[in-house]
This record gives sequence, C-alpha cells and structure tokens, in this order.
Amino acid sequence: MTWKDIISLGFRNLTSRRSRTLLTIGGVAVGVTAVIFLVSIGYGIQRLAIRETLQSKSLSFFDVKVGTGDIGELDSKIVNKITSFNNVKGIHLQLETPAKLTLPSSSTKADVIALFNSTTYLQQTDLTLKKGRLFADDKGELLISDAVLTLLSLPAEKVLNSKITFQPLMRGGLLAGKPKTDEITFTVVGIIDDRETPYLSAPIQPVVDAYGAFAFSAAKIEVENVSEIAQTRQQIADLGGLQTEYVGDIISQLNGIFSVVRTVLAGFGLIATFVAALGMFNTLSVSLMERTREIGVMKTLGTKRRDVWKLFLVEGMLISILGGIGGIALGLGVGYGLNGIVNLIAKATGNATTSFYYAPPLFLLLIIGLIILLGALVGLIPARRATKISPLEALRYE
Repeated sequence: MTWKDIISLGFRNLTSRRSRTLLTIGGVAVGVTAVIFLVSIGYGIQRLAIRETLQSKSLSFFDVKVGTGDIGELDSKIVNKITSFNNVKGIHLQLETPAKLTLPSSSTKADVIALFNSTTYLQQTDLTLKKGRLFADDKGELLISDAVLTLLSLPAEKVLNSKITFQPLMRGGLLAGKPKTDEITFTVVGIIDDRETPYLSAPIQPVVDAYGAFAFSAAKIEVENVSEIAQTRQQIADLGGLQTEYVGDIISQLNGIFSVVRTVLAGFGLIATFVAALGMFNTLSVSLMERTREIGVMKTLGTKRRDVWKLFLVEGMLISILGGIGGIALGLGVGYGLNGIVNLIAKATGNATTSFYYAPPLFLLLIIGLIILLGALVGLIPARRATKISPLEALRYE
C-alpha cells in the first residue's frame, strides 16, 4: 500500500465514526488551545515588561556612577582612561550641583538641582517632556521640571521660551577653577513631567567652559559591541570606586522570571493535553476492537504488517494534526480577540492601548511538532497490537 492509500483509508476510518472522532479532535483542540493561550499570555506580558523597562533606552549603553573606593570620583583622568578602552564608542557625562535660579522677568528666585548633560544622555533616561522639546547641545537652552514651576508659582506658558538665569554653586570640588561668569542665562525650551524634584537640565559643555569641571557625577557609556559589554564593565570596575548599571541585567532577570511563569502556565495547559491524549488512545483502541475482523480480512488478502502499523499510526497523527490546527486557531483567536476587546475598552475610556498577548512563530512551530509527535506516540500501542492480530483469530472474532 502506498502512503496515499494509507492516508485515504485512515480518513475513511475516522469519518465512519464521526461523532467519536469529532469529540476526540475537539479534546485535542481544547488542550492545545489551553497551552497556546496561557503561554502566549506569558510571552505577551514578558514583552510588555521588557518594553516598559527599555522605553527609549538602548542596550548599547550602560551607566557609570561614583561609588566608594580608592578613586571615588569620575574626573577627567578617569574619563580619559574609560575612553581609551577598546569597546567604548563614546562617553556622555553628567554633572550635578545645587544652583540658584532666577527668572528675570519676575525676579523670582528658587534653589534647585542643576543637571548638566547632553541630549544623548537624556535620551537614555526615563525623562518625559510635558511641554516643549529637548535642548540643543550647542545652544543656550535648558529644561526645568514641573516642581520648579511650583517654586516659582508660575504657569508653564509664562516660563516656556523665557530667559532664566542660574548660578551653579561650588561644592565638594565638583566645579573647580575660576569662573568666567557668576551667572549663566539660558532659554527654557521644555518642561519636564516631574512634580517631586525641582531641577533643571542644561547642556554640559557651556558650564564646563565657564567653570571648569573637576569631577563628574555620572556617565553613560556607549559601546561598539554589546556582546562584550560585560568585559567593558569589568574594566571600569577595576578602576576602583565606580559602579556600573546596565538595563540588560534587568531584562535578564525578567526573562528568568517569565521563563518560570511560562513553564507553570504551560503545565496547566499540558494537563488538558494529557487528558486529550488519553481520549485519542481510547478512540484508537476502540477502533482496533471494532475493526479486528476487517484487519483479519486485510491480512488474508495480503496486506503487510507494516502497512497495518502505518494505518493506525497515521490515524493517530491525523487526529492530533486536525486537533492541533483547530487548537492553534482557537487559541490565537481567543487571545488576540480578548486583547482587541481590552484595547477597545481602553480607547473608549481614554486610556492607552497595550498588547499583552503574543505568540512567537517559533513557539507555534514547536507546538505543531509536539502535536504530531504526540499523535505518533499515542498511535504506537494500537498500531503494534494491530500488527500482532492473527488473521485466523481475527476472522473468528465477534
């Protein structure tokens, strides 16, 4: 018998008991649906968590902060050493110091924290602009937080695009050298969404030019090769007194946590799949009993044992494949449909939409492969029993 004949005969045998076959296929579909739905929710929430963690951050950057040790500061000498490391593409510095801020148009003053950095530095942070835009590194522009507006008792509209004068205060050697000017006047081009901390953010180079920076408070290191970032971090740690932080560490922890979560969710789905596998085994076993005489006739007419074995194996695989296809379609339909309904409700209530359901293509291919394997394994025992049936005994079977 050819494979075409075996598959055709397998379909005929399954459709001869439609109700039983459909119930068995339905059981497999429910089991596969449970696995697809639960695990895909795990993947979706994992992807959502990683996206929220990264936001605008790049995996090619990591933070350097002043810690404790023999050096304990990020001065120009250390900056030059870091820049010389092979994998370092660039270093983006930040200087933090208290400052006196004055709004000339109203003579209002406030004590704030001054953060001097660059647009590249800010783009790798969680900063959110409420109004306006980021400053240009080569212009006299700055950003202020909502908390500064509270101190000034002024609305954003009155301060945005206005001139603001500030004076960085000398503290702990952070700023050294004789200043060229006591005060610096910049234009406010953006309002930062932060009501808790009164601070301003301005380009670092004009301040360094005016005051001469002795030591910086933090830096963001951009690397050439992300795969070598661990070695670069170790080189910086070996300098002493500096600590590094990398968003990739958080992502690795999230991946580990969600790997366990997906395993647990898959376990619940596999219970339903196991029950469906028992149903498949029962269906094939009952089919074997009902067709004992038929098998005897087939063997008497010259059907080989291996063809009988293939027939029951194919029937098991057909049930699993049809159930698997139905389960995948149902799982994806329910998952993405539920996600769509949630987003419609979110839009109607003025909230942001999100995607908490995601089924990776490789995961779906793995499920298809496992379902085919399951059908083959379940069909092995009935297939083996069928090959051992004696034609004479089969013809006597009632």
